[in-house]
Amino acid sequence: MLWKDFENFELRLQKLKEESEDLFQSAEKIFSTEYESVIQNAFPRDVLGVKSYLRWYFALEYADKKNSGKEIVSDRIFKNAVHISLSALHLSGQQKSELEKNISSLLSASSEKLLQKSSDISKDPFFALVEDFALDGNISPEEFSILQQSYNSRRDFIDSLDSLPRETKILFQQHLDILLSPNNLEKQQWFESEYAPELKKLSDSWLDIQSVIVFVSRSFYKSPGKLRKYESPKRRMRRTFKMALLRLLRLKFWNVKAQDMLEKFENGESFEDYFILIYKLMEIIDENPSNEEVFTLSEIEESTTQIVYTAEENKQKILDGESLVMRIAGLFSRADAWLEEWILWKLLEDDTHFIGDEVHFAHGAEDAGILADGNEKMKSDDEDEDEDESEPDYDTLSPEVAYEMLQHQFQKIEEDKRQAFLAWEYDCIDSINEKLLAVQSKLEKIIKILGLEI
Repeated sequence: MLWKDFENFELRLQKLKEESEDLFQSAEKIFSTEYESVIQNAFPRDVLGVKSYLRWYFALEYADKKNSGKEIVSDRIFKNAVHISLSALHLSGQQKSELEKNISSLLSASSEKLLQKSSDISKDPFFALVEDFALDGNISPEEFSILQQSYNSRRDFIDSLDSLPRETKILFQQHLDILLSPNNLEKQQWFESEYAPELKKLSDSWLDIQSVIVFVSRSFYKSPGKLRKYESPKRRMRRTFKMALLRLLRLKFWNVKAQDMLEKFENGESFEDYFILIYKLMEIIDENPSNEEVFTLSEIEESTTQIVYTAEENKQKILDGESLVMRIAGLFSRADAWLEEWILWKLLEDDTHFIGDEVHFAHGAEDAGILADGNEKMKSDDEDEDEDESEPDYDTLSPEVAYEMLQHQFQKIEEDKRQAFLAWEYDCIDSINEKLLAVQSKLEKIIKILGLEI
């Protein structure tokens, strides 16, 4: 949900459409003419309905000001709509501010300077990934044809991935997670470490290579996840530089022919060949103020893509976490019902005895006092929680005690998650989901020991 009063918002929008259709159409026309391209560049996909909500909010505020006779400043209305719409995204406060600033910068640029995205997938920076996937057999000719057709209409690589089978899409996303991560300094350090001898040789030639290092290293990574097997260093180098080259060739170089640059790249073999090609292109940027401005806008666009992609990933991770929570809660519910029946049956046995606060069953020391011991264990854990955060050894505990401790741990994870999300701290999502998976695994083990089916 994008707004705490969303139902009222929808009613207001419907009322505007029915009672003031001309006014609504007028607002729609202004939005489409002046702001559509900016929003499309920022949000190729409609993350959490942001694009739709932003358009509708613009129409409502425009209509309110028109009806009240107030001055209408379209840009101000648009910026208000952006500010409110972005509040719904699963991003930190800093990321939301940066995204809002980026959209404002794109709005300030003339339409001539905004990048016109090609329908040719081979000109997209991420096409280097497709080539690697084809070499590894991770994308079939049929899947590539589907991807290409989707890209022709959508003109956005990430958006086009929705057309692929789930397994292939996930493989691409594993690579994109690293490429679009904001940890550019870390990637730069990896790049400089991998190619230290080559960079030293270029630096000794009195070339000012730092700006090229910063730019190219953003495309550098080693294959993630299960793909972290041996990868040819030469192929990794080629992929890194081709991705960087395609990023540069998206710019409007009036005095550079993109096809000539790609041919020079394909004829290159060494690190130095690729590096000098990028170096010369970036020299052209420095010498041409118009190109430099477009380059800056390209940086802003890529930063925006990174942030929006993070919002999408956070949203999916949160949904995955909620699925885990529902699964765990269901397991606890089934186990609770069984334990209640088991305890009642044990208490009603003739040879069950109460000694003080303890319950002693007929089976002697092994089972004696299990409920009281469990309660004492929980009290002890609560008292010492601040002193000892170490993970207990569940294998040494009885199933009932381990079960109670898991319940306590699950509640704590849920509270930690609630506090983190209230503070817009989404970096901990992966950690929280890992903890939930661990709880689920232990709980399933206990349920099996208790003789229940999962």
